[in-house]
Amino acid sequence: MSKALFSAVISITIAVAVLFGVGANSAEIVIGPVLEFPGADRMTIFWETDVAAVGGIALVVGGGAERIRSTVLEASTAHRVVLNELLPATEYSYSVLADGVSLYTSKFKTLPAEGDYRVVLVGDIHAPAEPFSTLAPLIERKSPDFVVLLGDLVCEGENRHEWDSLFELGRNLFDHVPVFPVIGDHDFDRGDGVHLYERFFSESDDGGEKNRYYVENICGDLFIFLDVESGGIRQWIWFADTLMKAAQDAGRGRIYVLSHEGVVSFKGNRKGCFLLKHFLGIMSYAGVSALISGHDHHFVAGRTHNGIDFFVTGGGGGALYDINPENFYAKFVGVMEESYKGYHFLVMDVSDKGFTVTVVNQKGEEIYRKEVKEPR
Repeated sequence: MSKALFSAVISITIAVAVLFGVGANSAEIVIGPVLEFPGADRMTIFWETDVAAVGGIALVVGGGAERIRSTVLEASTAHRVVLNELLPATEYSYSVLADGVSLYTSKFKTLPAEGDYRVVLVGDIHAPAEPFSTLAPLIERKSPDFVVLLGDLVCEGENRHEWDSLFELGRNLFDHVPVFPVIGDHDFDRGDGVHLYERFFSESDDGGEKNRYYVENICGDLFIFLDVESGGIRQWIWFADTLMKAAQDAGRGRIYVLSHEGVVSFKGNRKGCFLLKHFLGIMSYAGVSALISGHDHHFVAGRTHNGIDFFVTGGGGGALYDINPENFYAKFVGVMEESYKGYHFLVMDVSDKGFTVTVVNQKGEEIYRKEVKEPR
């Protein structure tokens, strides 16, 4: 879209808004902006305003280029813009618009199309719990390409105030570091929290369970995100099909499976995700490199009996759990290699040679490191 056309669209938008009694600059942002579902050529931006407004995004390529794009939406309090046809590994400055007026300015960087990348993984924030307020700045300092939120983002998914708290705790992170979400049992909240989860995290406005399980190709690696809390039979058929197709694709990279509850637990005598355990064989056949989950409020690293590395990382804010290395059910799945009871997050550095997982605690100290040499 040219600058002239962009200006014309915005002018018309403002005129229509004024005609219908919506004054320019009357809206204020109450949630966000939140960057979601990034890619090498795309970015989704979500935000909410206190009153209905016509939302849009003004985008400028970092470095001063005058390339501007805008998606103009219908008047609403919830705004979602999907930006496509972006350049890989490129920094953009953006402005959030309401009725043509800029309310907020920040920047983001698209994911690389190939090569190395860094991802941070954090689980069980349990907003409004405070620990994430100290973890978020530490995550930002690690300069990840993206963050994975491994579920239980809030304590009660149907409580709107807790979602407000989550986005306030992460305000200075989510506006420039994009996230991929996973739904947890507290977010699902017996089904009562789904509408709020999908309001904030969705690649489309269609809703439905497909917004809660999906696969992303990042530099040739497959990240498979599962909904083990509410996903029905269609998800598990899709999961098996995705794994089988990956197994037959000689050109793909590694496979990482991410879920809230994992295949193994070391909290008391929790059993781990029963359904996911049934896929251990096919996951091994497909060459899954790592299983990463939350749910248990501590850190555990180990390896399944059929050779898949697993990492449990639920130290984002919920009350911490004791670790039971003698969990009866875990013995049938795999072996624990390392554990830590404390607030933390994972940093995963991925390259063509392999990947490295580092645990960072609430003080910013690196307390665990594992290097997996596994060429793509």
